[in-house]
Amino acid sequence: KLQFLYFIGVRMTDLKQLYAAKCDELQVRRNSALYELLPTNASDLNELDLSMNVVGLKGLIPVLEVVVASPSIKTLNLADNQLTSQAATDIGRILKGHPSLNTLILNRNPLPLGGEALLELSKSNSALHTIDVADTQIRSLFLKLIDYQLKKNKKGGAIVITPEEAKDLAEAEAEYNTLTGFSFGNFGAQQQNDDDGEESNHSEQEDSDDELDEAEEQRMKEMMRLAAANNRRKTVSSEVISQRDMNNFEARVVSKSDEDTVWLTKTLEIHHLFSHLEDFELKIAINAMEPFSFTKGDEILSEGGEGSKFMIIQKGTAEETKAEKEGSRTLESPDCLGETDLLYSAPHTHTISVSSDQLQGFCLDRQTYRHIVTKSSAEKRERYIGFLHKVSFLKHMEPHQLTQLADALKSSKYSKGDTIIEYGSEGQWFHIITEGTVEVIGRKEGKEVQVCTFTVGECVGELEFINKHMCVADVKAFTDEVRTAKMQRQHFEKVMGPCVDLLKEVANTSEVFQYYRETQNQGQEAN
Repeated sequence: KLQFLYFIGVRMTDLKQLYAAKCDELQVRRNSALYELLPTNASDLNELDLSMNVVGLKGLIPVLEVVVASPSIKTLNLADNQLTSQAATDIGRILKGHPSLNTLILNRNPLPLGGEALLELSKSNSALHTIDVADTQIRSLFLKLIDYQLKKNKKGGAIVITPEEAKDLAEAEAEYNTLTGFSFGNFGAQQQNDDDGEESNHSEQEDSDDELDEAEEQRMKEMMRLAAANNRRKTVSSEVISQRDMNNFEARVVSKSDEDTVWLTKTLEIHHLFSHLEDFELKIAINAMEPFSFTKGDEILSEGGEGSKFMIIQKGTAEETKAEKEGSRTLESPDCLGETDLLYSAPHTHTISVSSDQLQGFCLDRQTYRHIVTKSSAEKRERYIGFLHKVSFLKHMEPHQLTQLADALKSSKYSKGDTIIEYGSEGQWFHIITEGTVEVIGRKEGKEVQVCTFTVGECVGELEFINKHMCVADVKAFTDEVRTAKMQRQHFEKVMGPCVDLLKEVANTSEVFQYYRETQNQGQEAN
């Protein structure tokens, strides 16, 4: 509501006061250079250049509020600000519908997951004519769709395109639809020539970018810094997997001992690149893994080189070094190498050499992983998206965020009396109940007490993640059969951000969570 008042120009604001107040509210340090730049009268701000003036992810929010309150601003420059994909989401959410902003510059920020949010922004802001995303590693399909939408904005409607351009856009649309289920439309375009429109096989590609966590994004930053140092752009690309290829793919099976299979299962089921896979999918990946063996001095990965295999160390040690940087990091079991190689063809940012007499472990190639994940994602979206739209605590999530959530979920089945979450343990999973009822069993003076029950569409395990403490109760299957869609901690922290405040509010006010509040108060008194 406040944003709307700013947009229509009803309310004028002292930008210095607004910026300072928002920084204080979010407990972020003011950017003194920015503060001095801001005019008193909001209508006097026409351009805001913060290139190479790093404000940080949290510090970005006050900057965007300043832009919202500025009815005449034309250009926002955030180049070289070390912003990550979350920043693109915040920009798209906060600046949606801004009436005057026509140029947004985001050069040289690692935004591999930011394409969809910026596409939505370009569609909602008809005044927006330029979004500069050079060296951001946003996927090519989003670059095409954003570019087309910006041309439409500039023209004020349909534009003339060639049959070749129409075909290119249709392929991008098809891939986008497989990722989100969203129809971008027929491009509102007028083709220069009529063509027969041969029926094409639209390719389907899994957005494995969703698997990137903060570590991967940090590696992206390092790769971009390397590229800048070498004065050339290094590209990151992922292969398109067609529907036909996916249907015909059959993973190999490499024989392993039962001991190795058990070790790989326990290790990979909590790894962020594998934890979202169903049990049978994880088994396919483990069966396809091949053993490797290196001897002392062997160079496994070379800085600047490229690879296509993910490796996990079982025995031995290796040293990770980086050019022009002193020191090294020792890798040992169960450390992993080439995680980015599993997702993209990209330059390595480190050199890794064997330091023990022998290094042994298992590896998986990119093609096998991507086929497994692509098929898994398509099936999960079909299974979960409709259900997630009906879950009340997810109502504030955008469609692309629900898609990310669906990709991160893993189904589990329990029989009556089975323990889903154990009292006193370190919670590893967040569960959304999709079938049946669970009961929560707490402790009072050392004795078990039934606290409450939860049923379909409700969740358990989230408060341990949000407030970072051990599990304060058992959660057990109460009905004959219980099914949940569960998510590992790292994925929760990445995709559930929009719901955290709502979940906290419910925990702080609902009678159902009285026991939980009591345990937290007791913990504070003990401290």
